[in-house]
Amino acid sequence: MADEEQLQKLAINHVMFGLGSRVIMTSRNKSIIKSNKTLEYEVKPLDNVRSLELFSRHAFRRNPPPDDYVNLSRQIISTTGGLPLALEVIGSLVYRQNKASWYDVLNNLREIPPEKVQDKLKISYNALNHEQQQIFLDIACLFVDKDKTNALYMWKDCGFRPDYSIQVLVCMSLIKITDHNKFWMHDQLRDLGRKIVRGDTRLTDPRKQSRLWVPETANNIIGTKERKKAVEAICLCEPTRVYTSKEFSRLPNIRFLILKWGNFKGDFANQFSELRYMTCTMVSREFLAINFHPSNLVVLQLTWSLITEEWAGWSQFKVAKKLKVLDISHCSNMTRTPNFSDYLSLERLNLGYCEKLTEVDGSLKKLKCLIYSDAYGCKNLRELPKGIGGLQKLEYLYLGNCEKLRKLPKSFARVTSLVELDLSHTAITRLPDSIGNQNHLSVLKLQFTKIDELPNSIGNLRNLSLSFYRMCPNLTAIQGLGSLDLLEELKISRCPKIGSLDDLSDLKKLKSLIIQCCVELQAVEGLDELETLTILSFNGCRSLKSFSNLFNSKVPDKCILHIGGCPNLEAGLFYGMFSTYKEQKVGGKRRKRKRGV
Repeated sequence: MADEEQLQKLAINHVMFGLGSRVIMTSRNKSIIKSNKTLEYEVKPLDNVRSLELFSRHAFRRNPPPDDYVNLSRQIISTTGGLPLALEVIGSLVYRQNKASWYDVLNNLREIPPEKVQDKLKISYNALNHEQQQIFLDIACLFVDKDKTNALYMWKDCGFRPDYSIQVLVCMSLIKITDHNKFWMHDQLRDLGRKIVRGDTRLTDPRKQSRLWVPETANNIIGTKERKKAVEAICLCEPTRVYTSKEFSRLPNIRFLILKWGNFKGDFANQFSELRYMTCTMVSREFLAINFHPSNLVVLQLTWSLITEEWAGWSQFKVAKKLKVLDISHCSNMTRTPNFSDYLSLERLNLGYCEKLTEVDGSLKKLKCLIYSDAYGCKNLRELPKGIGGLQKLEYLYLGNCEKLRKLPKSFARVTSLVELDLSHTAITRLPDSIGNQNHLSVLKLQFTKIDELPNSIGNLRNLSLSFYRMCPNLTAIQGLGSLDLLEELKISRCPKIGSLDDLSDLKKLKSLIIQCCVELQAVEGLDELETLTILSFNGCRSLKSFSNLFNSKVPDKCILHIGGCPNLEAGLFYGMFSTYKEQKVGGKRRKRKRGV
């Protein structure tokens, strides 16, 4: 919590909390919490022992520190005030540095008053090169909690060497990459970055800022008559406002643009030469600009818009020969995609949730660089263009929720580089035999399909690590399952006609096996050999009578076992596999057993 407004929003939605609920809030502003029902807990700084441990983990990647660095480490720790973030960032800064560099950092820290936390953190920022600093500031102002993929394209084209630079920022604990491939930054570091952009003295003139991330401020600035050479990134949002070419002519160095609701008007000749990243949402049917030629554009997002394949803007963007990302997801009026012939460098195409889309233009076959194609949620898409077979670099194909898609084109056999394939919630009834040619496929999703039989070639997918079969009411067997020796996660749910499975003993990498509501399944063999299994669940398999005895098997003691709704299963098959008391659910009854009992 940073201000009272956040607290008020929480209070407005109090109805979502049940009786006896407890709300835990964290804040550095004690004054915003005034309720007499609030129990306060002040987080204390780390003591010297814990401070040394945390610092050592980042400065040496071990604990405790080497004997000849103990005293120097303690001196640095004494300047951080026991603040975990400072310990982490400063520790990462001196990692693999010689003692001379350590003393330089120590002297800089001693010159900064204890309460100036951000100034201490800025020492790490100052150690970055120019490209790394630009990426740090971009993340702080524009990309916190945003997917990193599109930003990388912009930074690469700007010459910022993002792959290496991001690795440096992560190693220096200035940013983190989450499991969902998003940038994460501590709010103190985010505020530091924004303070640097504003200027150390908090400039009262935002026109001198390089990045304008607050739409209200940006809307005011763009209307001023002065030429604003410093501005590189701007976020605009004002419903129904039309931005003129004259206004953008005063922003000659803009490389990042977000526009929500608005539109362009005027002659934009010789403008946007530096623009690399452009996001326009809620775009209207009309495009009022002429000579709108962002020739260096690499990322174009036109999401949640009213545009169609006849939109006048498409002819303006033909000059974007370097375009790598085109995102037209959630465009509810789109029935056919635009012609892709002018975007031959395209690597990522997102058509997701264009619910009226019935046809993908045949020019798709020309996109020889395409790696990622997402048409998830295109409910009226009936077929893919035959030319898809020419997409030799395609790795990610998402067709989930394309409810009217009945088959894959024959040319699909020539696509051999797929890593992930999602066919869930489609009308597909049979996979082609050529699916076995996907030697790199690691994720296959077939849930909620009417597939009745899988081809024997499914066993050739030796790199498959994740597979979902859910609500496949016609599926009678999963051939070749026992050959998928790299499979890590397998979920089979509501497949009522499956009576047996292959012997699973060769699935040495399997971590999670979940089988639910497969009412005809009678036996599962090979479970006793699964030495990496961490989750094993059988639920609603009422015909299941046996599986491999797990007592004294290779299944780890830490494996979580859940058995429910399997009334014919012999309980002795799994009792005794636990080193400590653990709860198991068998046939609707809960029992507790101990190893050897």
